[in-house]
Amino acid sequence: MARGKWIRRYSDVEGHSLIELLVAMTAGLVVFGAAVQGVTHLRGGFALQRELATRQQDARISLAVMASELGAAGLGLQLIGQPLLTTAIEEVSFYANLSGLSTHLTRASAADDTVLHVRSGAGWRKGKRVFLCDDTRCLQGRLARNGRRGELTLLTRLEAGFPQGSLVLLVNHVRYYLRREGKGLSRLMRMVDGGASTLVDEVTAMRLSYFGPEGRPALDPAAISQVRIDLTLKGTKMPIRRVISVRM
Repeated sequence: MARGKWIRRYSDVEGHSLIELLVAMTAGLVVFGAAVQGVTHLRGGFALQRELATRQQDARISLAVMASELGAAGLGLQLIGQPLLTTAIEEVSFYANLSGLSTHLTRASAADDTVLHVRSGAGWRKGKRVFLCDDTRCLQGRLARNGRRGELTLLTRLEAGFPQGSLVLLVNHVRYYLRREGKGLSRLMRMVDGGASTLVDEVTAMRLSYFGPEGRPALDPAAISQVRIDLTLKGTKMPIRRVISVRM
């Protein structure tokens, strides 16, 4: 009699079958998996956004370098002629005194001379381009060896003489251009005196526009006072824009 009462009491307890427990566990795993997938997707999205923001910031810093060097194209080079050498949609090249090195003749130089007597030749490297200028003209040459304290030696002889006090400038040939890599991507390259390096990677489009003093498009390099660069990176639709003043 007691045993029957125990059986009746046990049967009155509400419980769950093994199948119901398995179904519940499966459903829970599905929900958990979806939650993990959602979190992973969000983390991936945040990582991509952070990476893109970093690349955009790096591109802006690189364009600041370009602006600084292009802005220096006309400084101290008035007698050289036209510092802007190439003004294309995807390329600009120019002369600029990037190092700031300049000196003056301490004695007059005659035609056919190869040695310039100067105030200081320290820091002037072999093979670099130099301009020797007086009040009316400039002649271009290259250094045959590293500069010395009071001397610069040229590869070729001077075509004409220059008076004492004439200016000697170290001038770099700078080139910025788009190099296509395939798959719709390109690189913005920086080349100084023949040595090239990548400035901005994963570029999808670049356009250089040139304007005169009144803001109108300019075709003549001598009339250009502003250069606008529009650079579009992979994963973005709006270009990064930078307007550069050229002090000719």
